[in-house]
Amino acid sequence: MNIAWRFRIKIFLISFILIIISRLSKEINLIPTFEAYNDNMKRCTFGMFDCNPELDIPICIPFSNVRDCIKDCPNGEDELCGKKQTSCDTSINWDIYECGKCIEEDKDEVYCIDSIYKRLCNESSTIHCMTTNNCIPYQWLMDGYDDCGDGSDEDDRLKEIILKMDLNATVGSHIFKKKPNPKKLKEKEIEKIDIYKGFYQDGIFSCNENLYKCVNVTECIDIFRVLDGNEDCSDGSDENYCKNFLPGCKENCAFRSDHVKFVCQCQKPLLRMSNGVCGANGSIPPIDCADYRVFYQNTLPGIYKMSARNWMASNQHENNFDVLCNFAFMGGGWTVIMQRNININNSKIENFLNFNRTWNQFALGFGEINNDNDEFWLGNDKIYLLTNRPGCQQELGILLETTTTKEKIFLKYESFQIKDEFNCYELKLGPLIYTSNIFAYDILAPSNGGKFSTYDKRINKFCPPNSMNPWWSHSTSCSLDYLTGSPKSNMIYKGLSWGPYRIKKIKMMIRSKHYPLHSPTAVPLQFNSIYEDNFYSKV
Repeated sequence: MNIAWRFRIKIFLISFILIIISRLSKEINLIPTFEAYNDNMKRCTFGMFDCNPELDIPICIPFSNVRDCIKDCPNGEDELCGKKQTSCDTSINWDIYECGKCIEEDKDEVYCIDSIYKRLCNESSTIHCMTTNNCIPYQWLMDGYDDCGDGSDEDDRLKEIILKMDLNATVGSHIFKKKPNPKKLKEKEIEKIDIYKGFYQDGIFSCNENLYKCVNVTECIDIFRVLDGNEDCSDGSDENYCKNFLPGCKENCAFRSDHVKFVCQCQKPLLRMSNGVCGANGSIPPIDCADYRVFYQNTLPGIYKMSARNWMASNQHENNFDVLCNFAFMGGGWTVIMQRNININNSKIENFLNFNRTWNQFALGFGEINNDNDEFWLGNDKIYLLTNRPGCQQELGILLETTTTKEKIFLKYESFQIKDEFNCYELKLGPLIYTSNIFAYDILAPSNGGKFSTYDKRINKFCPPNSMNPWWSHSTSCSLDYLTGSPKSNMIYKGLSWGPYRIKKIKMMIRSKHYPLHSPTAVPLQFNSIYEDNFYSKV
């Protein structure tokens, strides 16, 4: 069976499963059906969507790409509603559906947030919302819930008007009963303070707690940046303090991270580690993000750019490299080895980093490693170092965000390791032990034991060059479900996806299996905290 037919069968099965799920749903059918797009299903093979039935030659895309918030058809017809349907909630930012809903005609007051209270516009003692079709009673104003759908009922300018209204006029009327689960608005955020700017007290510049104050300049840096081999202070005092200010201490001079200061000698039971920092007996300098999180206990949750240590090098700072550490998600301690953020604007894919690179580029790594929004591949040589540290087996976490519903899906594999370049970075992957979505099944298992392959060094001779993305694969198998794939669809290829879901964000992370999840240094946070801008971060 050739590759094209294998993928068509796969697309059909996915589409069939989604249709069954939608038919069993007690709520609105938001998953596109063949029935609603009957005119687009006549000329293409089964499971494919015809972008324009009026053209002489059909342009076919996978039906699973219909209404996924990305325009794959040249005319954008795959994002239009089907027969006897109308769109709604396209401007409701907090709704889970990224590009609105397609619902049956005349059902907008039942299913649409922007029209759910439209019937109240004929009643007295109500006010019309600014940009939606809703009207709400006076007593719903400024109650902390977005009943209008556009937030206009919670505008601060209404406070003075409410004082002049009779809010008891409609109390008790059954027609003014709220629908279940209205949107609770967040408390107004207090303006965040840049903790790295420090502050003046009695004319003396000081830094916030758990930050290091550079000696001759008004600068503050994270304590884990002290003696990391890079001069983060513009005066170099984070690396040269012992030499310039405590020369008499000689090789005993060290940095106390718990006291945030340099000392002439580490006090027992602490000992001076090879990097010049005081640590417990038997401690070694941090190598990866999990080590940093445990060693520097008071670092705030957030996303940090840190320096990982090459544990195979004889010199303390030889061949060290930057990594992005996630101290906010599921206990923290994660080292991000791949990150993708696809920018989608008005259902069109805009800027994204091309991952179809050469063997050498994947070996060394590419992209920017600065913050939570960058796209990058850490590099196979560096991933090899991180996953082959003696006595420190790594687990793999993958965090995804879907295009259609903005759902965040987390999967965890028991172990993750790759071999060196001589062995083509062969993958050793443990079983999938957790998934937050039962339909997000294990798509990486077929890659276990596979060798890394790129278009200029193809391990898999079976796959056509134009249908293969860089990833771990076997010589007898071929798949398009690779996380390095293009976000844009192409004929039978549905775009960047995981199982039935099209994906716009990916974080591929590793962490030591011995990481102390229940220690004070790893306080578990909310699952979606990685996407919330509620942490201080220094990059």
